[in-house]
Amino acid sequence: MSGVRSLNDETGAAVLATQMVTAVPTITSVSQPADTVAVVTVRWRLERSHPLEPWTFGNTYNLARVGDGWKIAVSTVHAA
Repeated sequence: MSGVRSLNDETGAAVLATQMVTAVPTITSVSQPADTVAVVTVRWRLERSHPLEPWTFGNTYNLARVGDGWKIAVSTVHAA
């Protein structure tokens, strides 16, 4: 993943800089209350280019079984 952010140079002019990001997911919980429904919580840590600090957040996915696979029905972002 990569993103673009705006910076100001020494003259105050806007400068675009590429921000490299590495996403590190960690599954923190899984629940399957029914055969066709599951809830998975993932802690995401985005490692960003210097001098930016890593960004950590949680995301809970409500999954629905569709045929032979799973689809995300609802995604909720929250503090890790």
